[in-house]
Amino acid sequence: MTDVRAAAYDIACAVAERLSDPAIVAAVATASWSACAAARPSEWRAAWLSDGHPGIAVFLAEMAHVDPRWLPAARAHLAAAATHLGPFARLPSLHIGMAGIGFAATAVSRSNADCAAMIAYCDRAVRSGRINTADTTDFDVIKGTAGVTRYLLHRADPGVRAHVRALIRHAQPKKIDGCAVPGWLLPGNALTLSRNDRDEVTTGLDLGLAHGIAGSLACLAIAADNGVDEAGLVEAIDTIATWLAGWYGRSATGNWPMAVRLEEEIAGGPADSPDRAAWCYGTPGIAAALHLAAAAVDRPEWSALAATALDKLCANSADLAPVDGTGLCHGWAGLLHIVRLVDNGPVADELASRIVESYDDQESFGFRYDGTHGRAPRDIPGLLGGAAGTAAALLAYATGEPPRTGWDKALLLR
Repeated sequence: MTDVRAAAYDIACAVAERLSDPAIVAAVATASWSACAAARPSEWRAAWLSDGHPGIAVFLAEMAHVDPRWLPAARAHLAAAATHLGPFARLPSLHIGMAGIGFAATAVSRSNADCAAMIAYCDRAVRSGRINTADTTDFDVIKGTAGVTRYLLHRADPGVRAHVRALIRHAQPKKIDGCAVPGWLLPGNALTLSRNDRDEVTTGLDLGLAHGIAGSLACLAIAADNGVDEAGLVEAIDTIATWLAGWYGRSATGNWPMAVRLEEEIAGGPADSPDRAAWCYGTPGIAAALHLAAAAVDRPEWSALAATALDKLCANSADLAPVDGTGLCHGWAGLLHIVRLVDNGPVADELASRIVESYDDQESFGFRYDGTHGRAPRDIPGLLGGAAGTAAALLAYATGEPPRTGWDKALLLR
């Protein structure tokens, strides 16, 4: 094991220790959210996979595959999540609802009987949940159709076909004022472009993996790879992937834009949206989705484009300037894990070194998260934007093995 890999492993273990007690984690996270007036959401969500106990349980369950002593802590966080469901018990969503609890329970489970009652409860809640599959603007990974579809694929649930069909419908073109536009066009109240000083609400096309069409592409590719055979599936993958490939290099920085306004789509570009370099938005997430699509329908040119785009991004410090913190969602850990999945070149060592150097023993969870233009609390324990996700990426890098719990499935990276 190289020095960087050894350090990454040691940090993963140190973070696991800091996250092992659900009560301490909850106290620190609650105080951190209270101290950040601009935090989004406004309080720590203990039952969310993204921020709360379920995501921490997933990370500790991953650690338990290396050292079984972490399994009781994983179970404790899962139990803590179950006591905080409240209104989220009615939501099927992957990162803010019952699919997230179910995902965590499957990660913690070590046998068919283990966590069976909780998993069955979550499965029923997801099936009966309020995702509107007829809504062609709701293809979100965090709270919408793509995330729920990924959970149902993870569970091999027959009900997944209706959700796959909904995502296929998103790929069907529609007309606006006589002009043909992609079916995933979002109306003016649904697309927000966030800049440092303001948010712009507009009509356009969201390219991101977390909230945009790259998430649908990744989910459809995973469905195809899992043997789902629905009419129009391959055509939908081709439509979305071809469109995304066509927008590469047409942002101000020569990467993928976050979004494309309606007028830019009609004119054929270029796009003037702000840039990100993250899993949630920007080149890394889109490259990951194209890589999955290439494998699903045998289009190696898409995988080659994904690798080229990542190489270009990682070679330019200006392109990496929007990377925000060390987390999976919009930070270095997400970029590291995607680079390892798509390209796995020497740049992974450089990215891991950045994260290792960011570790601070004086911080409650080992890493400080107060970026995102002052909108993030300092101490974030969770999987998507916090210490659990950062440590999970470091552990995967250190071992060189795919995650045993499949935690990256929750990011639609597998």
